[in-house]
Amino acid sequence: MIHHRDQAPHMNLELFSQAPLISEADYRAIGGNAARYALGQSPTPVTIPYRGQALSARFHVQTALLYAIETSMIEAGQNPELLEVEFYELR
Repeated sequence: MIHHRDQAPHMNLELFSQAPLISEADYRAIGGNAARYALGQSPTPVTIPYRGQALSARFHVQTALLYAIETSMIEAGQNPELLEVEFYELR
C-alpha cells in the first residue's frame, strides 16, 4: 500500500471490497502507480467500474471479519509462499 512515512499505513481493507471487480489491467495500473509514486512522480488514480455490488456498506463488516481471520492466521517467522495467479475472462 502506498502511504506517507509520517502517517499510519493504510489497511488492505481499502481494496478488499473491490477485489472481485478489479481486472488484470487494473492491477497493472495500480502497480504502475506504485512505481510512479516511488519515483517521486504523481500517479493518476485508477478508476474501477462498478455497479455498486462490492462497494455497498453491507459488505464492510464481512470484509473486516475476513481481514481479521486472515491476519490472525499469520505465523510469525514463516517464509512467504510463491503463488501463481491466473486470470480468466468473464463472459
